[in-house]
Amino acid sequence: MNKLRNLEKRLGNHRSSSQNHSGWKIESQIEIRKTNLDCSFFVTTNETQTINWTDPTFLWSSTENLWEESCFELFLKIGDRYWEWNFTPGGRSRAYNFDGWRNCTHKNTPILNPLAVETLNPGPEKKLGIRATIDFQSSPLLQWYFENAPHSIQYQSSCIISTHASVEKKQSFWASSPNKGDAPNFHSEESFLFL
Repeated sequence: MNKLRNLEKRLGNHRSSSQNHSGWKIESQIEIRKTNLDCSFFVTTNETQTINWTDPTFLWSSTENLWEESCFELFLKIGDRYWEWNFTPGGRSRAYNFDGWRNCTHKNTPILNPLAVETLNPGPEKKLGIRATIDFQSSPLLQWYFENAPHSIQYQSSCIISTHASVEKKQSFWASSPNKGDAPNFHSEESFLFL
């Protein structure tokens, strides 16, 4: 497997999040190997024992703008340049390449898309598990940094959970290091951590 590093982080809930999700716990795990990485999320709630994540109550959007509804995200950053991957338990995913803050140069480049997105069955306490496998060999720059200077790579794992009761949508915003502003900003410099 050639595992190089394993990072585990409990995500913090941004202060603008819906109180409906205040009893939830979301954890991320990143397993880094020589050729790819796995980014996994595990969700625990204080709600009923069985949650059907394919139910319309949990809003999974189409392949465009996944962050407008429920999705899980991984960011990798080197200097001013960074990459973003969005994915859902339904298998939808998007990949973005930024040359600077929110300056997207490539959207959904096939080689950057996750190799696989799979729903996990983590056990009775955790209600949802999801894992995306990302091949960073598809980006020569990312591959070089992972092999030669992994200490200079920053990351952030985050997610948005959207639920609704009747017509009212409730959203919560989670990140490995939530920004301090009034609105969630997963692209914020303060949200990134070093590997």
